[in-house]
Amino acid sequence: RPITSAAILFQRGVIATSLGKLKLADALFNRAAAIDSNNAPTWQYLTEVALLRGKVELAKRYLDLAASIDPDSIAYLGQLARYQVVRGEKALQVGT
Repeated sequence: RPITSAAILFQRGVIATSLGKLKLADALFNRAAAIDSNNAPTWQYLTEVALLRGKVELAKRYLDLAASIDPDSIAYLGQLARYQVVRGEKALQVGT
């Protein structure tokens, strides 16, 4: 029977992320977002997974979604800073 609880999918995504299973985490968070698209932490974790997978532009889209839901979130501000650092590192790599 498929899991239909966004909260359970989210928690499994967190575990998969902590274990470094990024492809699985991405799938779990996307399923959670499909069920509950108004959960900012899901988009914040999708941002983190995208950054870890080197998908900087995708991370920005996820970050924008998280911000549209909860722009005052401390976690969002941390993700924004992380995105800017990773984006800066990518720019440096391209420039060398």
